[in-house]
Amino acid sequence: MAPSSIAPKARRISYVVPPPPTPPRRLVLPSLDTARHGRTAPILIPVDDKSGGNTPVKASSAASSHPQHRLGVMALALDTSTTLSGRPGPEGILYSGGRDGLLAAWEQGTSMRRRKHSYGYAQGGRNKYHWETITGWDDDTEEDDSDEEWNDVSNPVAEEIIPYEDRWEPDYESLEMSEVRYQDKNAAILAEITCLVKAGKFRQCVQAHTDWINDVVLCNYNQTVVSASNDGTLRAWNPHSSLSSDLTPSIVGDHMDYVRCLGYSRDRNWVASGSFDRTVKLWDLTQPRSDPLTTLELPQDASSAKASVYALATHPSGHVIAAGGPERVVRIWDPRSGQRVSKLVGHTDNIRALLLSDDGKYVLSGSSDTTVKLWSLTAQRCLHTFTYHADSVWTLFSSHPSLEVFYSGDRSGLVCKVDVETCREDLSDAECVVICRDAPDADDGGKSAEGINKIVGMDDLYIWTATSESSIKRWTVPRRKVDRTKDLDSGQGLDHNRTDSPSPVPPFLSQTSGTESPPLAPPSASFTKSHHPRFSVQSSLSGTGTLHSTNTVGPAGQAATPGANGKLYGVPYQSLVRLAPLHETLYSGPSIRRDADIATLYSAVSIRSVPALTRTIQSEGTTPSQPTPTGPSSKPQPHVVTGSAATSHASILSPDRSQAVSPEGKDDFQAAKDAYEDRDLAIQAVPFQVKPNDLIQGTHGLVRSVILSDRIHALTVDTAGEVAVWDLVRGTCEGVYSGDNIGLSSNASNSSAAGGRERERTPREALETVQERIEGEAMCPTWCTVDTKIGHLTIHLVESRAFDAEVYVDDTGFVDVKTFPEDHKVNVGKWVLTNIFAGFVRAELSLVQQQAAAANPNPPADTETTPADPAPTATNPVSIVRGAAPTHINLTPASEGRRLRSASELTPSTTTGKDASDYFTNVKGRARSGSVANDSSQDEGSGATATPGGGFMGRLRNFGKSSKRPVSADATATAIPEHGDAAPAPDSEAAGTSLRAQHLKALNALLSQQLAPTPALEAPPLELPPETAVMISEETSDAGGWTGIYTSVVSTLQDDLESFEMAAPIWLLELLLLNKAPAVPQTKLSFVVVHTDRRSEPIADSSRLTAGRNLRVRKVLQYVKDKLEPVDLARLKPDARDSAKQAVAASSQTNLTPPPDVKPEDLYELLCNDTVLPLTMTIGAVRHYVWRQSGELMMYYRRKSPPGSQPGA
Repeated sequence: MAPSSIAPKARRISYVVPPPPTPPRRLVLPSLDTARHGRTAPILIPVDDKSGGNTPVKASSAASSHPQHRLGVMALALDTSTTLSGRPGPEGILYSGGRDGLLAAWEQGTSMRRRKHSYGYAQGGRNKYHWETITGWDDDTEEDDSDEEWNDVSNPVAEEIIPYEDRWEPDYESLEMSEVRYQDKNAAILAEITCLVKAGKFRQCVQAHTDWINDVVLCNYNQTVVSASNDGTLRAWNPHSSLSSDLTPSIVGDHMDYVRCLGYSRDRNWVASGSFDRTVKLWDLTQPRSDPLTTLELPQDASSAKASVYALATHPSGHVIAAGGPERVVRIWDPRSGQRVSKLVGHTDNIRALLLSDDGKYVLSGSSDTTVKLWSLTAQRCLHTFTYHADSVWTLFSSHPSLEVFYSGDRSGLVCKVDVETCREDLSDAECVVICRDAPDADDGGKSAEGINKIVGMDDLYIWTATSESSIKRWTVPRRKVDRTKDLDSGQGLDHNRTDSPSPVPPFLSQTSGTESPPLAPPSASFTKSHHPRFSVQSSLSGTGTLHSTNTVGPAGQAATPGANGKLYGVPYQSLVRLAPLHETLYSGPSIRRDADIATLYSAVSIRSVPALTRTIQSEGTTPSQPTPTGPSSKPQPHVVTGSAATSHASILSPDRSQAVSPEGKDDFQAAKDAYEDRDLAIQAVPFQVKPNDLIQGTHGLVRSVILSDRIHALTVDTAGEVAVWDLVRGTCEGVYSGDNIGLSSNASNSSAAGGRERERTPREALETVQERIEGEAMCPTWCTVDTKIGHLTIHLVESRAFDAEVYVDDTGFVDVKTFPEDHKVNVGKWVLTNIFAGFVRAELSLVQQQAAAANPNPPADTETTPADPAPTATNPVSIVRGAAPTHINLTPASEGRRLRSASELTPSTTTGKDASDYFTNVKGRARSGSVANDSSQDEGSGATATPGGGFMGRLRNFGKSSKRPVSADATATAIPEHGDAAPAPDSEAAGTSLRAQHLKALNALLSQQLAPTPALEAPPLELPPETAVMISEETSDAGGWTGIYTSVVSTLQDDLESFEMAAPIWLLELLLLNKAPAVPQTKLSFVVVHTDRRSEPIADSSRLTAGRNLRVRKVLQYVKDKLEPVDLARLKPDARDSAKQAVAASSQTNLTPPPDVKPEDLYELLCNDTVLPLTMTIGAVRHYVWRQSGELMMYYRRKSPPGSQPGA
């Protein structure tokens, strides 16, 4: 097809209703038998207006001073190398991506210092076949060396090279100190010690996507954040760039379905994306290109839905890519050739997470079959299966080059740390610590635990967890076992100056807050300072085990023994899970060597008893992986490490173990040790940390919505279970129903069906409950669609249905309707669009007037011309000739000081409506400007500029820039290596030029006419919230269906006319500037109107009528007065005619013909099914809500009875 004949793509107008700036009014639900009487608007009853309305209502939380995640967090990434402006060094920046499409950056304030060795460095060298040795496969390592396929990846590096992104570690010496209190239910404060807890704070954010963000990766020396989303796109965000254009996330690539996972090659500077469309694509970050570098497709025999890609792992050199998904197979590709090298078979369920070692020899996989498997790529087999989880494994994380220290998170919220560094011959010395259980609070409505979506960590100091909640939690973790073992073996305390222990920890990291024994005596604590300022606490508790010693050194300065005080190398036994060798679990005989089939199938054998175990625990009424809190509060308190009293799960799972505390403590120690040796599942252990030490608080976002029958109002429900009523036209919240009120008003059958227990309501059920109680009796066509994908209410309009709905003005909530003609109707779509873009119309009119004043006053019509009309190109657009302004403008005056732009500035590129730095203004703390302070070495990455954070709702302004470009201006200079020609395909370039030329030609023709905006009578002026975000999207074939090309806010639409003109569809511009809109489609309805006395007689032709569905009863009565009654009087029998004439005479009191100025509703009333119909009810609503049957609609009229007489007399 020739480029000139290409049809333009459809474009959609969307606007996002901002949350209310102040807490909305609280509402209570009306009773089920509340009469509507034809009322179209919803029935809204404030709490104070309902007698006896003492329904408990939750207090509204104060609005945050910065944007927050509104829905669950799906992705995390940690930057420990970027130095912000005015800072002495890196302090850590945590990036988060959520289901709300929001990308946010959080400063951690952790002082960093240069590493002397990489994390996991082994002094004296490391056995490169350590995994094979401890898993029993070392006999085959010699033959594996001859496998040349992996030699370029698996050869060990002679000299340690630390990547730029990993050259910093936490500097514990200079970290800020803060007070942390340890609490107990029987003692207000047991102790106050000084330890490291510093809260993260908001830095900046951007609304990057219009759907879930599933994964994020850091690229370009941590200067670029690439995100993958359910909208089918990958976008790159440069939060530190000095260029305002880079602050808008740009599209890197797209898929035909959801983009689920990402991987990054540091050496080749490409990003790999895995999608539900069964492909893995590689995208060049240095050059804009429309096509991926390589597309890796799953084999043809895997064309079913189970062939989706859920997990990716890439090698930094770009030589290996591993992918997994519902196929239960790990596939290995060589991206250089695009060939699939091998596949690893062994999992029995979906593969959700993958890790690849730095040398490219090992892959770690986590699966929904509850196992974590270690694979050898050189031998192409499973080396070991870890089975300590009892639920689906959702995520894995490791900073260790050989994956010998890794974290895993499962669906139940448990996070475990596995450390095998100290193992020599087998896994008997391996350590598995249950770090935490990220679960909702006990007083949070009894919600079930949320699965761990993502884990990131900062050495052995912190880990962050993301779940389906909108908050992010930070947890303290114990040091690597090799460091704690060295401290014990040397008989020394913790030493921060040791070069072979790169990540020592504060004292509180060796303290557990999991359980405590009942105190036998009043607790007391004494503290003495030691020689080191950071490790200055020695504790002595009488009769309680709440606060354990925070140092591994005994009171006399001698080394503590492993297992002392119920701990193993400083970690409590109750938080440990034993990783026994495989043969010890499966066989009771002598030790045997590994068998490949046993290693692969171990997962199916080891979890057979899990269902029975879970049933046993549930029958006891206790959640196995979270102790029962008995402290003063069970809510997470940021910056407070709480040692709440708890019931030990060891007693539940091992009831024969004695829990008594003797003066010598021997029984406690032996019981803890025995329970540990019998424990093989993390669900049986007590978490090392019960409460997080920091909480990045989220808020409650909207998760479901429905439009009410009047098409003016909509209902939404949020993650807290509250239902809000919204005015779609005015963009405001009308009120909120609390979850308690909805629960009290719900059908009693729900609780009876659940056996008397109150069950948790789903969002759909909450909406249905409120809709049933408050919805009015209206019948109106649909003019828009709504969704809550980003946690806010978003309204979408397309040309095909935007103008289908008309409503009566007196049904829209106007207080003074007398200014409008009786039964005046407005087109809802025209009304909304005119008010949203009123600023653009005012600016356009002002521009025309000023151009006319500057031009020759003799020809007043022509305001701008060009001497020639060259062919439109990307660099030479069609010139614009604007027509004269109308003599009368029915709009508010234009604001002053608007900058004019000549038509020659018009370019075909799509941008946002304003410079990004103007609306990235919501920053916690001082404004940031200037450049990011770089490392003193000039060869370690390029600098970057710190930028302010995204403003409230204004951050949406920059969303949707569709033009592809390098991810940053500096990225090309620092990219390694450069790839080939990245020019777009000639056909796509020609098609794009042709579409732009068509748009410019139509725009030129439109602006050359005399402008005539929509008058106020057709679109009454409204005061919309100025922060209402407006988006224009273009239809695409990818997963999202639409791609944003323009975003602004209502208050600044007039600041960039050319950008809006290029993005807006022609039908929208014609509406705004010429008041041209498609005719409203009319749906006809047939009905019959007869006198009540003629029900049994044949229906005359004059009584059979056809009219639009929105015809009101008042108009039907007018027809009765003018046409029907004279005919009916003539057809009546003499006696009946005399009675009717007497009734007419009685009503008029003067003559038989009613005076013409008497309104028909004063004389007649209309009935349907013996129900008197309200005057403002439409016949469509009568048929739907009153008639309620098939067949022809029958309505009857009668004379109103004089006072004191019988009806119809």
